[in-house]
Amino acid sequence: VGYWTMGFSPVGEKFLMFVWIVVSVTITGTSLMMMSGALSKTMEGANGIAFFFLLFFMLFNGFYINENTIPAAYKWVSEISFLGMAIKAAVVNEFTDLKLNPCDPTVSECLFQGVDILAELGFKGINMYDNILYMWIESFVFRFIAYLGLRFLYTGRPWRELMVW
Repeated sequence: VGYWTMGFSPVGEKFLMFVWIVVSVTITGTSLMMMSGALSKTMEGANGIAFFFLLFFMLFNGFYINENTIPAAYKWVSEISFLGMAIKAAVVNEFTDLKLNPCDPTVSECLFQGVDILAELGFKGINMYDNILYMWIESFVFRFIAYLGLRFLYTGRPWRELMVW
């Protein structure tokens, strides 16, 4: 319901892609929470780990801070942020093939098509399918780390016993 009330593109294919993006980012976020829970002994520790990751992913995803102004030392965070990947995929999904009404002649700069907006935002050349794939890969990495945490941490057994498969 929210998709239609926000005035997004009424094309069915774009709606289904939007749903797929939302599902992908939700699964990846859930995997991050599973990882943080598996790597800590207490709920407070899991909250701390999750807060740390989410804070960095949110700050450097290109929404709050423009990617062009992110310091070089933190640029890698914007590249692996699943939240940033979801935002970019959703923006590309919405603005690709978008045709806008003619602009007011009093406006100094006028963007007539969605590709112009994507270029203005710096999203030109971003493939939303790649971003969705990267989110799923990141989800599997988080789940694998969660498995390792469950398998080897806080078991109460010595390490030698744990290494026997």
